Amino acid sequence: MWIFDKLLEVAVGALIVIATVVGFAEVVSRYALGGSIGWSYEFLQIVLVYITFVGGFLATRTSSHLRVTVIVEALPRNIRFICFLVAKSGIAITTVVMTIWGWEYAFRFSGSATDILRVPVVYLYIVVPICGFAMTLQVIADLVLGIWKFFTEGEAETFDFTLPGFGEEMDAEKGLQT
Repeated sequence: MWIFDKLLEVAVGALIVIATVVGFAEVVSRYALGGSIGWSYEFLQIVLVYITFVGGFLATRTSSHLRVTVIVEALPRNIRFICFLVAKSGIAITTVVMTIWGWEYAFRFSGSATDILRVPVVYLYIVVPICGFAMTLQVIADLVLGIWKFFTEGEAETFDFTLPGFGEEMDAEKGLQT
């Protein structure tokens, strides 16, 4: 799965670069040339939706979402495990709701297309339930792995199950994440 994650990173990075270039071109066109690039708004809307949800899935897979753990880390091991279960269960519920509502929303507009680019609107929003479902599977896998590690290895205090190669390696000399 490491290659899959790297491909997602490259895809999201490429979309960010493309969105930046198109957004910059729109600003230059509007203020320096006095006219707008007609398709830029719709294009950026589509690209930003994909960046958001594919990036969210990638962050879920690599455990890269922002979190504050200073209080949880100070708690006893069993309480940390309960916090882990509550947090992951809450995330799972959220991603299930995102999947269901995203599916309904994507197909609510299945017969329509964007005004200028004429892209079917379902293509704009189908990424929401797809990534929601993928996030749900990842959170369930994290839950199962966390429960397994807690009861078998006793090392599940951190509950951080990232794959190697995503900047999570510890610098043993400095004690910092690189």
